[in-house]
Amino acid sequence: VGKLEPAVASTPAPTVTSDESAVTLPLRPILQNLPPMQITGDISAVPAETTVSFQFALIAPQLASGKVVVQPKDFQAALPAEYRNLFLADAIEAPVQLSLPDVLANL
Repeated sequence: VGKLEPAVASTPAPTVTSDESAVTLPLRPILQNLPPMQITGDISAVPAETTVSFQFALIAPQLASGKVVVQPKDFQAALPAEYRNLFLADAIEAPVQLSLPDVLANL
Protein backbone atom coordinates (compact mmCIF):
# COMPACT_ATOMS: atom_id res chain seq x y z
CA VAL A 1 0.00 0.00 0.00
CA GLY A 2 2.84 2.41 0.83
CA LYS A 3 4.35 1.82 -2.62
CA LEU A 4 1.29 3.26 -4.40
CA GLU A 5 1.53 6.68 -2.76
CA PRO A 6 4.73 7.85 -4.55
CA ALA A 7 3.21 6.99 -7.96
CA VAL A 8 0.17 9.18 -7.25
CA ALA A 9 2.26 12.02 -5.84
CA SER A 10 4.66 12.04 -8.80
CA THR A 11 2.13 13.40 -11.33
CA PRO A 12 3.62 16.75 -12.43
CA ALA A 13 1.55 19.89 -12.90
CA PRO A 14 1.52 21.35 -16.43
CA THR A 15 4.21 23.96 -17.01
CA VAL A 16 5.28 26.30 -19.80
CA THR A 17 8.70 24.64 -19.87
CA SER A 18 7.41 21.78 -22.03
CA ASP A 19 6.89 22.63 -25.69
CA GLU A 20 3.94 20.22 -25.78
CA SER A 21 1.97 22.17 -23.17
CA ALA A 22 2.60 25.70 -24.44
CA VAL A 23 0.95 27.98 -26.98
CA THR A 24 3.44 30.47 -28.41
CA LEU A 25 2.11 33.70 -29.92
CA PRO A 26 3.62 36.84 -31.47
CA LEU A 27 3.97 39.45 -28.72
CA ARG A 28 3.66 42.75 -30.58
CA PRO A 29 0.04 42.27 -31.80
CA ILE A 30 -1.05 41.45 -28.25
CA LEU A 31 0.63 44.60 -26.91
CA GLN A 32 -0.91 46.70 -29.71
CA ASN A 33 -4.41 45.61 -28.66
CA LEU A 34 -4.00 46.48 -24.98
CA PRO A 35 -5.73 49.53 -23.51
CA PRO A 36 -3.34 52.53 -23.34
CA MET A 37 -3.42 52.53 -19.53
CA GLN A 38 -1.81 49.07 -19.49
CA ILE A 39 1.15 50.12 -21.65
CA THR A 40 4.22 52.10 -20.72
CA GLY A 41 6.91 52.72 -23.30
CA ASP A 42 7.20 52.24 -27.04
CA ILE A 43 5.79 48.89 -28.17
CA SER A 44 6.93 49.52 -31.74
CA ALA A 45 10.45 48.79 -30.44
CA VAL A 46 9.40 45.16 -29.80
CA PRO A 47 10.74 43.09 -32.74
CA ALA A 48 8.03 41.39 -34.83
CA GLU A 49 9.59 37.97 -34.19
CA THR A 50 9.33 38.29 -30.39
CA THR A 51 6.97 35.70 -28.90
CA VAL A 52 5.23 34.95 -25.62
CA SER A 53 4.18 31.48 -24.41
CA PHE A 54 1.21 30.43 -22.31
CA GLN A 55 0.33 27.11 -20.73
CA PHE A 56 -1.96 25.11 -23.00
CA ALA A 57 -3.92 24.11 -19.88
CA LEU A 58 -4.74 27.81 -19.39
CA ILE A 59 -5.88 28.28 -23.01
CA ALA A 60 -7.65 25.00 -23.85
CA PRO A 61 -10.78 25.38 -21.67
CA GLN A 62 -11.50 28.77 -23.26
CA LEU A 63 -11.34 27.68 -26.92
CA ALA A 64 -14.97 26.53 -27.10
CA SER A 65 -16.18 29.98 -26.01
CA GLY A 66 -14.43 31.65 -28.94
CA LYS A 67 -12.63 34.07 -26.62
CA VAL A 68 -9.25 33.52 -24.98
CA VAL A 69 -8.09 35.79 -22.16
CA VAL A 70 -5.21 35.76 -19.70
CA GLN A 71 -5.20 37.47 -16.32
CA PRO A 72 -2.85 40.50 -16.15
CA LYS A 73 -0.50 38.86 -13.61
CA ASP A 74 -0.24 35.70 -15.76
CA PHE A 75 0.45 37.79 -18.87
CA GLN A 76 3.17 39.77 -17.12
CA ALA A 77 4.79 36.58 -15.82
CA ALA A 78 4.80 35.08 -19.33
CA LEU A 79 6.40 38.14 -20.95
CA PRO A 80 10.07 37.93 -21.91
CA ALA A 81 12.04 39.67 -19.13
CA GLU A 82 13.23 42.52 -21.35
CA TYR A 83 9.62 43.53 -22.16
CA ARG A 84 7.93 43.15 -18.76
CA ASN A 85 8.41 46.85 -18.06
CA LEU A 86 6.12 47.72 -21.02
CA PHE A 87 3.06 46.18 -19.33
CA LEU A 88 1.31 47.60 -16.27
CA ALA A 89 -0.44 44.60 -14.71
CA ASP A 90 -1.93 46.65 -11.87
CA ALA A 91 -3.26 49.53 -14.01
CA ILE A 92 -6.69 47.94 -14.48
CA GLU A 93 -8.19 44.56 -13.66
CA ALA A 94 -9.09 43.82 -17.30
CA PRO A 95 -7.81 40.50 -18.63
CA VAL A 96 -5.55 40.47 -21.67
CA GLN A 97 -7.40 39.17 -24.71
CA LEU A 98 -5.48 36.92 -27.07
CA SER A 99 -6.25 36.71 -30.78
CA LEU A 100 -8.30 33.55 -31.33
CA PRO A 101 -7.00 33.09 -34.92
CA ASP A 102 -3.41 33.38 -33.63
CA VAL A 103 -4.11 30.90 -30.84
CA LEU A 104 -5.72 28.40 -33.22
CA ALA A 105 -2.88 28.77 -35.73
CA ASN A 106 -0.32 27.98 -33.02
CA LEU A 107 -1.90 24.95 -31.35
